[in-house]
Amino acid sequence: LSGGKSDVYVLGSIHIADISLYPLHRKIEEAFNRADYIVVEADVSNIQAAAAYMQQKAMYFDGTTIDKVLSEKTYKLYKEKVEAFGFDPNMYNILKPWYAAMLIQNLSLGEAQYSGGFGVDLYFLSRAMDKSILELEGVKFQVELFDNLSMEMQEMFLKDVLLSTQKDEEEKSISIEIMGNMLKAWKEGNVEELEKLIALSNEA
Repeated sequence: LSGGKSDVYVLGSIHIADISLYPLHRKIEEAFNRADYIVVEADVSNIQAAAAYMQQKAMYFDGTTIDKVLSEKTYKLYKEKVEAFGFDPNMYNILKPWYAAMLIQNLSLGEAQYSGGFGVDLYFLSRAMDKSILELEGVKFQVELFDNLSMEMQEMFLKDVLLSTQKDEEEKSISIEIMGNMLKAWKEGNVEELEKLIALSNEA
């Protein structure tokens, strides 16, 4: 986009990826090099600060446990999943459902070598030493958005993640398969395929 005195380059970002996403297209790198500012959803370059704030909101500190707020069926699925990852009940029972969902999602993707460390936003943030960084939302805003979801919505989110990370006959979870196809479509600039995959991931 251009007009007046400024040019604006808009790039759809992927927060979790693997090394196959790189190198990025030459035109993307050129646009970044020309830019004076980088605008992101949230500045996650200070990982320790972001993690510390999330941990304040991610757990129950009043004696509530996740089994008291979930249906028996969802809790059973959750218990099986986190214990398969080696978590102790003293830890997984004090997590709020929204954070439990994110944790399971990240652990499942991590098994397939996907990581936030390869995300497009972090890739550019780590190279923005000479650029001003602007946030559209910020880490606190995003965390509070999840933390303020109704318990019904939090359970729905967790249940969707649990079901999407279940193994199929080929021992490959639905979410991991979709992620691989999304990265391929993003790198190829295949917008139509990416839209289909995003819709599919919302249904999975």
